[in-house]
Amino acid sequence: LFRSMASSTLEWRLAPPLPAFEEMSCLNLGELGVCAVATAFARPQHSFIGELSLGNNNFGNKGAFALAALIKGGCAIRRLSLRDNAIGDAGAHALAETLAFNANLEELDMG
Repeated sequence: LFRSMASSTLEWRLAPPLPAFEEMSCLNLGELGVCAVATAFARPQHSFIGELSLGNNNFGNKGAFALAALIKGGCAIRRLSLRDNAIGDAGAHALAETLAFNANLEELDMG
């Protein structure tokens, strides 16, 4: 039994890392959590993210500013979903401005 558990633990540790695109909707991350996500994805190994879903996470302009800085910094996100959050005009404007700096963003969902 112990040998079986040890081998399955080892297999898990040797597995490749999960891809950098994530479904993070409905986790109630708040401003602090979304800022942490933006900081984590700013690392060079995450320079390309296929899709990032942060819908319904109870964040507003501060989180939007952090995500705008991430995109402006060169992180290539193709699809970004920010549905059902409390992003105001200033946060939406900051995200819109990033489109001039990063042409990789194909879809921005703020519905």
